Amino acid sequence: MIRGEPVVGSSQEAPITVTGPRRERVVVRRRRAHSRRSTGRWTAQRSRKRTIRAVVVCAAVLLMMAVGIYLGLAQ
Repeated sequence: MIRGEPVVGSSQEAPITVTGPRRERVVVRRRRAHSRRSTGRWTAQRSRKRTIRAVVVCAAVLLMMAVGIYLGLAQ
């Protein structure tokens, strides 16, 4: 169909012009990072505890694997 040619069977109303999209101003609120309250612990002490916890977890996993292999081979 050629532009401007009326569609067959349609009413002869004037076409509605569509303007460009309207842009609304949107305000974005950014969340502030929650500041951690200092508990008086040294950072080195927290890091040391984290390292000890990781070593304990790894040792426990290795122990469980050893027990599983032992029981698996015992049968």
